[in-house]
Amino acid sequence: MEMRKASPALPCVPLSGILLFAAFTVHAQKPGELDRVIEFATAFDVARSKFIHEGVTDQDPGAFVWIDPVVQSVLLRVHVELDRDQLQAVVGQAGLQITYLGPPRHEIGAVRASVSGTVAAPVYIDTGDPATDNTRYELAKKTWIAAHPDLYRKQAVQPEQ
Repeated sequence: MEMRKASPALPCVPLSGILLFAAFTVHAQKPGELDRVIEFATAFDVARSKFIHEGVTDQDPGAFVWIDPVVQSVLLRVHVELDRDQLQAVVGQAGLQITYLGPPRHEIGAVRASVSGTVAAPVYIDTGDPATDNTRYELAKKTWIAAHPDLYRKQAVQPEQ
């Protein structure tokens, strides 16, 4: 009876499995997230906000878009840099003109000054979607703290009453 030698391909199987696993691991990493704000030359309403949402999700289907027509606030968490011209082409159909598209500035994301002249910190709004609500609140809070560090420090050191 003749004995055969072990196939040389057999030791390569574990190595190819490791390489295949490594390839999937590299692709499974979460892409970076960018916080962005959009400002417009004119006010927008709920009907026009649909064009804003569509323009953003056309470029980044996984984007989180928070639009508040009451305070004219558009906050975004995107995974790619948005093309301003492409976005303008979509929102322009609703008569909107983008004046700013970029990282949050100190007045963006902060709750607008009230009638009394004080600036209120953002509040958590429960819409029934905790993940989105938490992300929206954290972004608004981070932006507000950056815009009003003196008020934040003052609130942080006040004793509870």
